Amino acid sequence: MAIEGRTRKPREPRLPLRLVRFSGEAFSEGVETHVIEGVNVRVFTLAKTIADCFKYRHKLGLDVALEALRDTRRPRCGTMNEPVALCPHQPGVERRTL
Repeated sequence: MAIEGRTRKPREPRLPLRLVRFSGEAFSEGVETHVIEGVNVRVFTLAKTIADCFKYRHKLGLDVALEALRDTRRPRCGTMNEPVALCPHQPGVERRTL
């Protein structure tokens, strides 16, 4: 779960969460708002999620990042070119890991 900068950590002992702290553009770029049961919910786009999986591949595991990338080949999941476009601060990540 991504939380903003210095936001306090959620306290829910029954849910094992892995937290990643984002700040500035990393937290605000690539966000879509969906209405779920009358509540606005902010969700990261598929491309941003995959780019972040590669960014945090040492924390999440390379297998998670590669599986997320493979899942984009399924219908209605996006394109293979989108994640690379959202990760300009890490040029060559996709070449080193693939």
